[in-house]
Amino acid sequence: MAVRLETVARHLEDTIEGLKLVDARRFAYDAAKGPAPLAWLQWHLEARPDALSSGESDVPLVVLRLLRLLLDVGYPGIVPPRCRGCGVSTTQLGVQVPGGRLCRRCILCRRAEACSRCGEVRWAARRYPTGPVCAICNNKDRSKWEPCGLCGHLGRVLARRPDASAVGRCCYQKLHPCSVCGNRWVPSEMRAARGIDDAGLVCEQCYTPPTEFCDRCGAPGGLRSMDPSGTLFCRYCADSSVIGNCGTCGEAGQIWRRRQRRPAWYCAPCWPSSKCAQCGRRQITARWPIGCLCQTCYVKVLQDIASCPGCNKRQPLIGLDDSGARICGACAGIDVDYDCAGCGQATYLVADRLCAACLTAKRARALLAGPDGSVRADLQPFLDALVSIDSPRAVLQWIDPNKGPAASLLAQLAAASAPISHELLDSLPPSLSLHRIRQTLVHVGVIPERDDDLERVVPWLEALLAEQPTDRAHLLRTYTHWTLLRRARQRATARPSRRRSPAVRRRVLSALGLLTWLADQGVDLSTADQSHIDRWLTNRPTFTRYSAREFLSWARRRGLTGDVAIPKYRSTEALASISEDERWDHLKRCLHDEDIPIHVRAAGSLVLLFGLPVSRISTLRTDDLQVEGRRTFLRLGERRLPLPPAVAALLERQRAEGFTVSAIQRSSPERSVWLFPGGLPGRPARDLLYRGLRRHGITHIRLARSAALITLAAELPAPVLAEMLDIHINTALQWATVGQQDWASYLAARIESKDAPR
Repeated sequence: MAVRLETVARHLEDTIEGLKLVDARRFAYDAAKGPAPLAWLQWHLEARPDALSSGESDVPLVVLRLLRLLLDVGYPGIVPPRCRGCGVSTTQLGVQVPGGRLCRRCILCRRAEACSRCGEVRWAARRYPTGPVCAICNNKDRSKWEPCGLCGHLGRVLARRPDASAVGRCCYQKLHPCSVCGNRWVPSEMRAARGIDDAGLVCEQCYTPPTEFCDRCGAPGGLRSMDPSGTLFCRYCADSSVIGNCGTCGEAGQIWRRRQRRPAWYCAPCWPSSKCAQCGRRQITARWPIGCLCQTCYVKVLQDIASCPGCNKRQPLIGLDDSGARICGACAGIDVDYDCAGCGQATYLVADRLCAACLTAKRARALLAGPDGSVRADLQPFLDALVSIDSPRAVLQWIDPNKGPAASLLAQLAAASAPISHELLDSLPPSLSLHRIRQTLVHVGVIPERDDDLERVVPWLEALLAEQPTDRAHLLRTYTHWTLLRRARQRATARPSRRRSPAVRRRVLSALGLLTWLADQGVDLSTADQSHIDRWLTNRPTFTRYSAREFLSWARRRGLTGDVAIPKYRSTEALASISEDERWDHLKRCLHDEDIPIHVRAAGSLVLLFGLPVSRISTLRTDDLQVEGRRTFLRLGERRLPLPPAVAALLERQRAEGFTVSAIQRSSPERSVWLFPGGLPGRPARDLLYRGLRRHGITHIRLARSAALITLAAELPAPVLAEMLDIHINTALQWATVGQQDWASYLAARIESKDAPR
């Protein structure tokens, strides 16, 4: 992906005037957001170099996103695409039709229907049993029109007066019924001219002048409020401050009235705030002596248990003593109880007066219990792992029936008559929750370990081939089981932690695409010649066409096709890398920036300093980090790599903290064997490291690895580099060639030193 991104960025830099390479990389990455869209973007820009300036709308969605980003900045020469229907230039295009895309207006026009009255094709305003009716014909329907009872104008009836006379659109917005008699209609302008009683507008006949006046401003009528001393105020003066006694503390002074269902008066210190005292948010949940708190801060205070200075009990400190120190609610005179009914500890109570841990144990036991109320023996270790977690709120949300299928899956396992096994789990619908449950059962020892990454390919393959012709499905099924999966299982025995299913699925999809394309051309695989294969290669993106090379070779060896072949893909792009200054800047961030998580810093340091791939970093174990005296080594295969002190300190800290997002894995009595444990129990963190490096601004992984390996190859001979990093000698020689360093003099000097007498 890094090489493809660099190619697209350089193409944009050469095409767009004033666009820098670093900005081009950012625009391409933000528009693509994935390897597949980035490949489509590269393929389209190579096929149509003028795609950004031609105004054509026959482009993929990733090109539309790129055009939006470039037009927002205002680079010259960028032309927005034109709608295929109306020709309007805009980037807000949706449905693709032959020759381009359509705007929203054209999409709506395509969905218009013929009016059942006039026959014109318009958007349907109403639908009757006779058919749709457009807006023009619907407004012309005068069968239901009546004369307005106020002005006599003929029109549609919007309301009726108490005497059943109609009120049309002409008078509906201007008149309101009298709140006293209800028979006369009052113009809405009187709302500002009259005092009006509490019920609403009053007509001239029912209106009576006020007999009371505001004691502050002298305005007549509208006396809705009263201060604590009994003085009458109008609605404007009632909201201002008066002199009186506070309704909360009783102190005399300047007080304000607060508008609410139960009006009350407050002094300045007692005035209830509408913002959280800690974070400044609104939506107040609790009002304590320490301040008004929102829901988030409310939970944090209740979970922050400490010893009260007054009673020495461990309670949430929500009150204040005379000196301003925080005390518990009982010592502050607040009648509250935050003790859990299950464990008796004071904390935040989630529901049923239970804390998160007790509520999780209660709901998990209810899910896993059988008809007799007891938990079967093979599910007891799973229940123990759920109960003993240190982040119960995460598992409580996971087993919530409204948040996902985990609760229903656990109930099905508890009700199953067969023992818990991989076969029983395979019979359930595949989902991420099922995959997490399976891995947790493996981690706690209920079911044995298996390569689930490859085993999930089989149900995926069957679902993919369900709608394919029989001969095509049989051919792909044979190729997948006896070639792809067989080889992947053999390689998995040597490196079990490496994911191989993405490569298998990519080859299956590419082979299926080739067979489907040949069938659309009316050609069978046995009668296809090289011209058909060449045409297919020219019409497909690079990332999908070369993956079918192995399938075609397999079919040719078995006599299923003629002498056809797909050449081996050889990238013609130059090897991209970052500069040494950029590499050292990122390395300094990894070593010293405390805002970056420790697992991202440790992995980034190994990538930027030694060029190790993330797939290998994620499979490092805790015993691979070895300390001997003041020196620290990292075991790579059969070799040991000496680490600088700063990098060794990061890895030691990572091993001590044991980054993980899995509650089940944290609750395990045995420490994880992985140096970078992942989200699933017993699995290393691979994708988490990739996402963490991208999220915190660490440069692209391949660019960083290229720069590190080029630097090492320029400073070390190829045999030394291969031995130090545990890589193949041919790989080390290729990096030495890229680094363009000739070590012939070093080898000659080494031979002379061996031949010299000692």
